[in-house]
Amino acid sequence: MTNFRPKKRFGQHFLDETWAKKVVERINPLSTDCFIEIGPGNGVLTRLLLKHSENITAIELDRNLAATLKESLPDTVRVITGDVLGVDLSEISRQLKVKHCARLRLVGNLPYNVATPILSTTLKIAEKSDIWDATYMLQLEVARRVTATVGTKDYGPLALLTLLYAEAKEILRVPPGAFRPAPKVKSELISLRFKRNNKQPADPVLFDKLTRSIFNQRRKYITNAMADIARHHDVDPHSLCERTQIEPTRRPAELNLSEIIRLSNLLLALST
Repeated sequence: MTNFRPKKRFGQHFLDETWAKKVVERINPLSTDCFIEIGPGNGVLTRLLLKHSENITAIELDRNLAATLKESLPDTVRVITGDVLGVDLSEISRQLKVKHCARLRLVGNLPYNVATPILSTTLKIAEKSDIWDATYMLQLEVARRVTATVGTKDYGPLALLTLLYAEAKEILRVPPGAFRPAPKVKSELISLRFKRNNKQPADPVLFDKLTRSIFNQRRKYITNAMADIARHHDVDPHSLCERTQIEPTRRPAELNLSEIIRLSNLLLALST
């Protein structure tokens, strides 16, 4: 499948085999692992993973690529044709667990135009689906927002969402020339180790709205940054800070995950 032409509308950039081998080294697959691969493309990563584990489910949006993968890969690989955002990952995970996998793992060279929604979706289903980890290739800019820490310029809603469900780290910088065609940006391989029994906000939707609202005004004091959403819920932002013991002159990027969860939970309690 090396001559398959990448399609721009699907955001396809096929990884060179030399770099795919480096990705597999970082994944460190075991024979007892089961994999769900998102966007296998021309199958270069799939074939390398097959040398370690036969239990692979690959989800490919491109019908032509999916058909070719079904023909060229062994029967132990299940190829699903469809959009990963419309596929029931929880059900796929359940089916794989029947095979008594030691670890259920996600991998993917994610299309950059839909990487963030795919990341968000898999983060939210990972714990209930008993998924152990994920290894994703992302645009460097997105990877930095995923792995950002408190007080940094990239720290914001995506980092907080990730922190709710996983421990994230960057594990391999990948140049544009590692892909065909070469993208205009650098890429980064990230590892997500999913948390178990992690503390969640009382209302995840409200938590998401709060983080987006305050980081839209990240340079303001927290009382001013959350004024709009507090007003919408008929709550005094100064009271929120006082009751959560958060200094009102701090800025959104200075607040850690537990502090923002406290704000979100109190906002919910005072508005119901």
